[in-house]
Amino acid sequence: MPVTLRIALRDWDYMTPLVLGDVSSSRLDIKVDRVGTLISSLADDAAHDAAEMSFSRYSQMRHDGDDRIVGMPNFIMRGFRHRCIITAKDNPIRTLSDLGGKKIGVTGWRDSGNTWTRAALRREGVGVEDAMWYAGRLTEAHPIVDRLDGFGRPGRIEAVPGERPTRAPSCRKVPRSAPFCSTRSRR
Repeated sequence: MPVTLRIALRDWDYMTPLVLGDVSSSRLDIKVDRVGTLISSLADDAAHDAAEMSFSRYSQMRHDGDDRIVGMPNFIMRGFRHRCIITAKDNPIRTLSDLGGKKIGVTGWRDSGNTWTRAALRREGVGVEDAMWYAGRLTEAHPIVDRLDGFGRPGRIEAVPGERPTRAPSCRKVPRSAPFCSTRSRR
């Protein structure tokens, strides 16, 4: 008799074979819940046996002494975060350095992707203290809580890091001049 494993995952294209059952085992019955918002505390969630979690959040939990869950390294998001910063088309922001003094929205302060986004900004001369930060809901199902975790300076949004570029006609990606995003050939 197979063991049932209930997993919560975001809707990544490379997880489709698992979600559709194309990848299977006679010893394991995988039940996938496709979620738009990551589970904030897997240890307190009776509905799932496993879930996708930000490596940054997991590291912070361990640092804080919470060892109720075991991390299994499977790095789903393997892309540069620089392509994920979006602003309105009519906004004058064109480079990461233009975000100094601006309002930046994130989905969660401790999330790995947003940690990388802050590192990219710092590389371009924009430190955490040089911007106003807003951390808010990614979806309507997201509970309304303070996601800055005591960091940053709250304000309104000028740019939004996110793993999926929006298709809204009024939005565009920001870092056109970043060397790793350039369409110019590299040596």
